[in-house]
Amino acid sequence: MREDQPIKLSVCIPTYNRAAFIGETLESILPQVNESIEVVVVDGASTDNTAEVVASFQNRFANLLYHRGAQNMGVDRDMATAVELARGEYCWLMSSDDLIRPGAISRMLEEIQSGADIYLCDITLCNSDMQPIRGLKFLSDHRSTNQFDLMDREQFLTYLNLATSNNALFCYMCAMVFRRSSWVNVGFNERFSRTGYAHVFTLLSFMKTRCLVKYIPSALVLNRPGNDSFSSQGIEKRYMLDFDGYLLLANELFYDDPQVKRAFLRVMTREHPWYRLLKLRSVIQSTKRWEAISPKLLEFGYSRKVLAFCGFWGRFKIVVNTALYLNGKFAIGSFLRWVRALV
Repeated sequence: MREDQPIKLSVCIPTYNRAAFIGETLESILPQVNESIEVVVVDGASTDNTAEVVASFQNRFANLLYHRGAQNMGVDRDMATAVELARGEYCWLMSSDDLIRPGAISRMLEEIQSGADIYLCDITLCNSDMQPIRGLKFLSDHRSTNQFDLMDREQFLTYLNLATSNNALFCYMCAMVFRRSSWVNVGFNERFSRTGYAHVFTLLSFMKTRCLVKYIPSALVLNRPGNDSFSSQGIEKRYMLDFDGYLLLANELFYDDPQVKRAFLRVMTREHPWYRLLKLRSVIQSTKRWEAISPKLLEFGYSRKVLAFCGFWGRFKIVVNTALYLNGKFAIGSFLRWVRALV
């Protein structure tokens, strides 16, 4: 790499035991790069042949840095390490099993010329063969602008009300490009280590100094389904990871502003609508366990009627699975809206 060539964009990829996928990820990136772009792979001590797969790409691209940790520190720490090792003005976090669409990097290079601090793009959900199924929009179409100053309280509240899921709150790592210097200034918060949301805390902490967010209403990333590293823990633990993580974020960042805190937490009710709570209840064996987590769910803005409905019907796992299967197969949205009206 030429020492006098500034790096504009660093694609930062934390990985662990993804040898079966990371080659395809790199194949989606490398044809789009030039000397102003680098790729940083941080391997959390994989036990498979991830190192060999990455090495096979290094002779094709000089700006590919591979760093192997001595032990598995978790994805939160590995993300932070990748950004620390990067030299780009901006960083794009990328999962080691998802794909960047053709032309996406040149599009992002054009976007970052506007000088925002965080860029948020949409994604496309795919099937197991990575064929596109549908796009996911992270902000409502009812917005009047694509640019938000999150340091402005009213603009932040508007942004929260427009959020369609917690992905608008920087949950999905591959959908964000951000100014590296701002990230480094915040640093890594050990309280969020192994929560899955340390990167969200860091990005939201930009609001303390400068946080101009630009939304790019285009799907620049292809998402591989069912490969979430946390999903192997089971549905209950995966859902509670979201709820616990965002409650910790709210208490840490918005403890002194109840209105903002409520609006922030309420976004989770769009990420996990009532029928997902029904699914959650169906995998919880103990009524006492459901009653124990219900006060936490109330904090997010779910109504007592919804929790009571899910608490009762969620006990019948076969009924729940059948209803959700039919909804996915036949899109019985009108029936679900009718049930929602009842609760």
